[in-house]
Formats: sequence, C-alpha cells, structure tokens
Amino acid sequence: MCQNHWLPQWGIMAALSVAVAGGFGASDVCAERPELEPFFRQHCYDCHAGDTTEGGLDLQQIDWKLDDLGLFAKWERIHDRVESGEMPPKSVNAPPIVERSRFLASLSGDLTRAHQATKGTILRRLNRREYENTMNDLFGTSLKLAERLPEDTRSHEFDNVGAALGISLVQLQQYLDCAGLVLDNAIVSTIAPPESKVVRASYADTRGAEQWLNKVWLHRDDGAVVFFKKHGYPSGMLREANVNQDGWYTIRVTGYAFQSDEPVTFSVGATTFARGVEQPTFGYFSFPPGKPTTIELKAFIPARYMIDIDPQGITDRNNEIRQQGIENYKGPGLAIQHVEIEGPITEEFPSRGHRLVFDGLQREEIKPRNPADRERSYYRPKFELTLPDGEATITAVLTRVAQRA
Repeated sequence: MCQNHWLPQWGIMAALSVAVAGGFGASDVCAERPELEPFFRQHCYDCHAGDTTEGGLDLQQIDWKLDDLGLFAKWERIHDRVESGEMPPKSVNAPPIVERSRFLASLSGDLTRAHQATKGTILRRLNRREYENTMNDLFGTSLKLAERLPEDTRSHEFDNVGAALGISLVQLQQYLDCAGLVLDNAIVSTIAPPESKVVRASYADTRGAEQWLNKVWLHRDDGAVVFFKKHGYPSGMLREANVNQDGWYTIRVTGYAFQSDEPVTFSVGATTFARGVEQPTFGYFSFPPGKPTTIELKAFIPARYMIDIDPQGITDRNNEIRQQGIENYKGPGLAIQHVEIEGPITEEFPSRGHRLVFDGLQREEIKPRNPADRERSYYRPKFELTLPDGEATITAVLTRVAQRA
C-alpha cells in the first residue's frame, strides 16, 4: 500500500498475503500507476478506502488488471464519473482543473492502450445456420443443413460469438459431410431439367372422402368441400396434391368463405406420413365471401409431402353439427373447390453450384450403346470429366469456390 504508515502490522501482513495470493491490491495500482495515487489520496480515499467503502468501491483493493473485462469496466466507470463531475461529489471541494485533467489524461491513456491491445475481433467459423444459408446461396440448393449439425455453443445467449465457437474433429467431419451433400444436390445428374407438371386435386375426390362427406365435411353442389373447424382427424391433408421430388412448386388454392360476412382465414402447409420430420406451414391466407377466388404461393416442398389446408379461427363450439346434422349448421366455413400444384420450378439449369464447379471444364455424357435408352424414364446418364492438367485444374476450381464464398 502507498499509505502503509497508518496500517497496523497485521494489516500490512494481510495486504502482502493478498498480493502474494495473486489478488494485487492498491500496492499494485501504486506501483504500476503511481501518478494516480495523489488524486485518490486527496479526493477519494475518505469515502472509498479502508473501513469506508461507499458503493462497495475500495480504491485500495481494486486490481490493476485492465485485460480483465470486469476490472476494465470498473476503471472505465471511475474515469467516466470523474470526467462527468459526478465524483468527487459536489458536497466536497472540487479538485483543481489541472489536477483533474492530469488524472483523467493518465487513466484515459491506460484504458485506451488496454482496449487497443484486446479489441481485435476473433476470427470465427460460421455457426450452423450461417453455414446452411451460405452453402445454399453459394450452390443454389435448398437443404436443411442446420438440423444435421450439432448445436453451437452459446455465449450470453448468442450463438455467433467467436470465443465460444470451437470445433472438434467429429464436428468438422459433419460439416464436411454436409458439404458433400450440397455438392451431390448441386451437380446435375440428368441431361435436361425435370419436367414441370400441373396436378389438380379436390377434397371431394380424395381417397377415403366418402366416409367424411356430408358428415364432417359439407359437399356442395359446385364441387366445393366445406370445413367448419380444424380437425385432428380427418386432417386437411390432400393425398392427391403430392410431389415425388424435392423442389420449388407453385401452389394455387381456389375457394371462398361460406355462410360468413367476413373473410375466413386458413393455413397452407405440407405434411407427410414420415414420423419425426418437419411439417412446414407455408403461410396464412383468407377467402372473402361470394364468388370463388384463388390464392397463389411459391414454396419448397420435399419429396413425398402432401398439401395440408386447415381453417383458422372458426369452430363448432356447441357441437351443433353432430346434434343437428351438417346440412343444418349455420356457422361460417371454409369452402375449398380445388388445389393445384405446378412444378418443380427450374429457374436455372444447370444450377449455379454446378456451374461454379464445372465452368471451363470438359464434362460430357457417356452416350449409351442404344440411343433409344436416353428416351426411357429409367435412364440415368453417366458423365466423363476430362482434366488436361489435373492438379492445376483442381486448384483453380477450389480457388474459384473459395473466392466466391
């Protein structure tokens, strides 16, 4: 301590014990920054030292370790309160301007140098959602990669803090596996884009509809099927409105609000018989009363998924349908005439990922012995890649991908 003359012997030994134990106290501050001591002794120790530590601040015990974020914040707060005139308080004599300026200049310089030494941004890896977005944007895919990767470590509830984003060999292998999956999806394996088709389906004609029509669903003369509430079973799944390959599709739903003066809201999503997988909702829409209208949306639908439509905000609260029969029910309903799915939509062929890898390279189809095989549905072409200078070409491709990323 710089004021050891007033401490009893046991106090000196205690202070030395604390210092040896690694908790450098005021002696550390005095030794490291002796120019701060006169200001503290003259204007601060009466309220913030020894037995008097107002606000829990003991200037004779605070460590001088500016690389510690907590201690840096304390010293920064001391600087700011002196600079603003909050401390020393107005009830005591204010320090002379020259003395105050000298103290602030010294402490400010220390804080600035400490901040500059530690403020560097930590280079970090992408977290799993950033990785998913980056790979899909780069290669033109629409893969759910995040769910294939382990959760990222959080710091202060954020999963993008560099200091927390470590990586293990097992985790790195999973990222590499995802990269392989992206390449498999981006590189075309056909000689032409997939054929786009239009499928039209109706709840009136769906498989098993006969057991629900005019019992749970109202079948109208115009062919529409009316839902009066959201059912767990039967659900709004429309079996015939399905897709057999992943891709982007245009979905059109035609219908109207039935027995209602207000629009009726409904959700459009997709469902599947597979268990434990996502069943996405693509959006919420509404039909006005009167003439049928059509809503249109574009969505990515995985293979073997079916369209699922559910009414929102309407229900048969008093169980009137069961008591009176569905034909006598007067509550509002959602009338669906038909659903169309068009796709898959191919906006670019080959994909941007395919071009990123193979632009400038000679990749050609190996023609089958029987040319007629190319017209058959089961035909899967094979390709041959010619690399005149293998190692240099591969390096160039990797460099191109890295620069684009």
